[in-house]
Amino acid sequence: MILFISDSLIVRLSTSIDGTSEDLMKALIAMFEETNTGALAYAAFRSIMDSCWDGEGNVEDHLTGMRMKTSTLISYGRVLNDELLAFTLLYSLPDLV
Repeated sequence: MILFISDSLIVRLSTSIDGTSEDLMKALIAMFEETNTGALAYAAFRSIMDSCWDGEGNVEDHLTGMRMKTSTLISYGRVLNDELLAFTLLYSLPDLV
């Protein structure tokens, strides 16, 4: 397994592994599990974009849900600026016909 990992990564992990593949996997997981938030951030963003108020329920509940989803996105280190947040909120409201 070590033959397929870059030398710089092995140097960073050298103090964490005792020569077994199991130790190497544990060290790799510990190193990267907290930093691979891209997929989670994408899912949170999709959740924001997929939200829509049906025009019948409580709009306050909808806005609270949008704020919670935005907070989730922020917890992954991604931020929607105020203008984009306003756009997503407007996008989530029903069109006037």
